[in-house]
Amino acid sequence: MESFKDLPLVGDVRYIGMIGAIELVKDKKTKKPFNIKERIGLKVYQQGLKQGLILRPLGNVVYLYLPLSIRVFELQRILNKTFKLLKEF
Repeated sequence: MESFKDLPLVGDVRYIGMIGAIELVKDKKTKKPFNIKERIGLKVYQQGLKQGLILRPLGNVVYLYLPLSIRVFELQRILNKTFKLLKEF
């Protein structure tokens, strides 16, 4: 998840156990958030669904709630798809 911090859209990444949070910002340098009316989290969620991802948007933060029984290759696939989605956004 630390590699997500390199993306222009990502202001911060937090995680504990199998829960991760990716904060989306308009300006990475100033950490200026998106206006809530832009609904960036919802837009990322909707694009994720098209790629088989189930993300949880809460405002400008997108959460990943991963099952404890996930296999390593499944985890890698989810993280890779999420990274690619945010990179292209």
